[in-house]
Amino acid sequence: MIVMSELRPDLIAVTAAPIEFMPSRRHLRLLRDDEYQRYVRRRWALIMAKWNFASEIELSLTFDEFLATQMAAPAQDIAETNASSRPEQVLHEAAHRLEPKTQAAR
Repeated sequence: MIVMSELRPDLIAVTAAPIEFMPSRRHLRLLRDDEYQRYVRRRWALIMAKWNFASEIELSLTFDEFLATQMAAPAQDIAETNASSRPEQVLHEAAHRLEPKTQAAR
């Protein structure tokens, strides 16, 4: 069983081992720090219970290291990422800014 924090369809398609997804902060941008941490810890507990594996090979980070790196991101970076991750909001705001110009041109 493999746990990945990035969605990689190219790897999923060619891997025979089962794959679980552990979302990073960028995948769950709307959650507060405490909500994200609670969610990820619960998800990890469910993965551990589901697969009940006897040993672990870490190719990258341990779960605790992964969580620490996710929580270390400054709140400002997450807020900026949140704002840029809402294309429908950005398009709506852009439409409002263009609206007066469009009406004036008519």
